[in-house]
Amino acid sequence: MPALLHHNTDFIPYEAVSSVMIHTPLAGFSTITFYAYGREIHVHGFLQREVREMKRLVEER
Repeated sequence: MPALLHHNTDFIPYEAVSSVMIHTPLAGFSTITFYAYGREIHVHGFLQREVREMKRLVEER
């Protein structure tokens, strides 16, 4: 479990997210990448259905 080994917390306002990309491997945890403030923010450790739902919510705005 990634959160047990390392934990950082950052706040990104929803309005600052310009796009989102997901990586969903066949096995293991998925990664979601947010593009905000001209940089990439990678977040790892989600189930595939969770990253797909997050991406859908960002794209619907």
